[in-house]
Amino acid sequence: MVRIEQCTEGHLSEETLQLDSYAFQVPLTAERREVTDKQLEIENIYGLFNEDSLAAKLNVIPLHLYLGGDIIPFGGIASVATWPEYRRKGYVAKLLQHALKEMHSNGMVLSLLHPFNIGFYRKFGWELTLEKRMICLSPNHIPSVKPSGYIKQVTYEGNKQELHYLYVQKAKQYGQMINRTEFWWKHRILSDKELRIIVSYNDDRQSDGYMLTKIKEGQLCIEEFIYTTNEAWQRLMMWVKNHDSMVDKVKMLLLPDDPFVFYLNNPHVEEQRQAYFMTRIVDLYEFLRIYPYALTTGEYTIHLHVQDEYAYWNDGKWTIHLQNGKAQVEKGWQAKADVALSGNINTFAALLLNSQSVEHLQQFGYVQVDGDVRIVKQFICNRTPALLDFF
Repeated sequence: MVRIEQCTEGHLSEETLQLDSYAFQVPLTAERREVTDKQLEIENIYGLFNEDSLAAKLNVIPLHLYLGGDIIPFGGIASVATWPEYRRKGYVAKLLQHALKEMHSNGMVLSLLHPFNIGFYRKFGWELTLEKRMICLSPNHIPSVKPSGYIKQVTYEGNKQELHYLYVQKAKQYGQMINRTEFWWKHRILSDKELRIIVSYNDDRQSDGYMLTKIKEGQLCIEEFIYTTNEAWQRLMMWVKNHDSMVDKVKMLLLPDDPFVFYLNNPHVEEQRQAYFMTRIVDLYEFLRIYPYALTTGEYTIHLHVQDEYAYWNDGKWTIHLQNGKAQVEKGWQAKADVALSGNINTFAALLLNSQSVEHLQQFGYVQVDGDVRIVKQFICNRTPALLDFF
């Protein structure tokens, strides 16, 4: 007999920790257990049991993300694991379907996950919307400048307000950046005790940028790089350059559209972009209702025909009445449409989150458009998808 239940404190949570340790090959040391225990304070763990034995599990993390200036609730799927003797029995598929229903019931509009197999999660409605951008350069690639202001190493506890402010200002310029809580900062972003927080200050002693850094295996690693002015960029990059006697290589995680490589002494740097996170629309009605449409003037009627095999509440025909940027959403096709779109739930995640253009989705046969495609281009929120976090 197979059953799914939520694992709470006690022996069930201990079993899930043991499965995580085995599946992800991370020794369950006292330090690791402490970090994991903290992270699990906000997570919902669902276990699939074969008779009385835990066979598979996943975690759902209640979070929020930015889509421009708007904040949208989502469920982060993490730590999906199965004991080898129970693999290839469809247990993860059962857990994902259960998680979808739970997220929908709990008001989570979207879901994000980091896939072990992109094709597998595509079958269940998740789609690639986020990429990871890494560059590797030498300190000598950085131009020598003497900016005013100063750099300071700080602690999170002493400087959390300015760190939060700088991050949020940047996050609102993108789509899908996580709305970080203090708990998230402490127990996810800064759980690595080797990370140093480097903050840039202008002449007025106002913070205008920061980095999260550490030295690992003889390389300087920049795990987060946020700046709001050119002077902040110069100050932070000079701090990096001043490691030229210590390291030969600097690895940096960048936002996808950060242009600064062009402005290096030698822009011929190693750059890597790779598929990162996938997103699923959990509650299509609510997402269409709160979506920040770029069209803020005029009146339009848009028809959608959505195929969603695993979330029946999304499947079918929908009408969006858009007037001056505000949407009224109805099930079924109401009135005559200015444009009609047809595709699966994956496609609408890629389109609405600005991961893929409507032209490319059309070109590769992922979406069918009947009517003026320019209307679609005009109403899509044009924020670049970006994510600096991992879970």
